[in-house]
Amino acid sequence: MAPVNRTPMSSIDAQTLAHNLRLGITRTARLLRKAAPEGVTQSQLSMMHAIDKNERPNVKTLAEVERVSPPSVVRSLDNLEAKNWIRRVRDSADRRLVHVEITDDGARMLAEFRTRRDAYLARRIEGLSEDDRIVLARAVELLADMASDEGDL
Repeated sequence: MAPVNRTPMSSIDAQTLAHNLRLGITRTARLLRKAAPEGVTQSQLSMMHAIDKNERPNVKTLAEVERVSPPSVVRSLDNLEAKNWIRRVRDSADRRLVHVEITDDGARMLAEFRTRRDAYLARRIEGLSEDDRIVLARAVELLADMASDEGDL
């Protein structure tokens, strides 16, 4: 992997920093995806995260969150249901609505995946100096702030 451009901080401009940030985030995301359980696709993981994040979502909600068509969501749910990671539950007030819930097996899979990703990052962080950890902690705060407002892409 090619190193990120290490321009001295006092002379770095926003465009260069944005480029380096995008590269760093992309490379890290690519590495973290490798922690996925065998036979699990990125779209399946993304759908599981969306279900986990939204309390008992329906197909329409998942389609909006994932920015895919409702038929794509249904196909993905079929695959996840076949793995016993989700279940579909009819709404008690409106039987036309179907909500999606994560099963115990699905929750276990997600927990193991998250644990593997966190362990990878923890191993990498352990190799940093205390000063670099402080810088990284501040960068994490800034990234969280930046990500809290999607803004215009």
